[in-house]
Amino acid sequence: MTVSAPEFRVRPATMDDLETVLALIEAHDIAEFGHPDISLENLRDEWEDLDLAEDSFLAVAPDGQVVGYATVRNRRNYVQIDSDGYVHPDHWGQGVGALLVRVTEERARRLAPLAPEGIKVVLTNAVNGANRPARALLEGQGYAAARHFWRMVIDLDAPPAPVAWPDGITVRPCASEADERAVFFATDEAFHDHWGYVPETYEEWRPRQRDASDTSLWFLAEEDGETAAAALCTYFLDMGWVRRIGVRRRWRRRGLGEALLRHAFGEFYRRGTPRIGLGVDASNPTGATRLYEKAGMRVVQEYALYQKELRPGRDPGPEREE
Repeated sequence: MTVSAPEFRVRPATMDDLETVLALIEAHDIAEFGHPDISLENLRDEWEDLDLAEDSFLAVAPDGQVVGYATVRNRRNYVQIDSDGYVHPDHWGQGVGALLVRVTEERARRLAPLAPEGIKVVLTNAVNGANRPARALLEGQGYAAARHFWRMVIDLDAPPAPVAWPDGITVRPCASEADERAVFFATDEAFHDHWGYVPETYEEWRPRQRDASDTSLWFLAEEDGETAAAALCTYFLDMGWVRRIGVRRRWRRRGLGEALLRHAFGEFYRRGTPRIGLGVDASNPTGATRLYEKAGMRVVQEYALYQKELRPGRDPGPEREE
């Protein structure tokens, strides 16, 4: 598909565009946040999970320069379709963003009928919370702010204090496929209460963890042989990254989440990585933000998640016991 605008045309990306797109995203991120926020390996991993011909879009200027990039991803069984876009800062305010918003929505509307019948389908787009023009663009296209997410970090200048584990709890790294499944099921259960949760299987989830291949950074907290909590950690750019951490309902309010987080801090520090980060829903219902602040983390970036309903219906979350 090739779409045209007064000055720009849109075409799919190919693997030959990888370094060009990386440079565009880096320029965008430096203008937004003051530093790059992706590596070539991260982008390559993303593209390996993407149908570039259908779900990637490059905005190209008349001189052939790639000035914008966007993607559409089905990560939620077609009930939540995620769009993402970047415009080179030299071309802000020239209609590139509006063009990418339009073509990603057109693609998402072609995917929406694949969702289960009767289930609501939404399209999301996350932007820098401080970027008012980007937010105004989405609002003008019928999106509404649904949630705010924070990136939080801690910089350790000394080894963390020993972890005080709740009575009866032991911790160990992931060492087998059975352990990987335990990490998935524990964190999946922990996230049942979170906004936007959609059920998925281990087989759907596991292939997406390609960039978290060091499973010695996946931790299981156990009591009497049962998984009480788990954390999936990895590396992201120059920092350690806590990708997913969760405590199962029966073990909450015992300090287990904080202990597991501090355990991850200690392991990263031991490996020579004193800067650790994570992303969190600012309205997390389990009080995760307060926990992270208590552990010494601070907010360094804010993202506003916008949402547009493509098809009405009921929310897809699981039935929950009161």
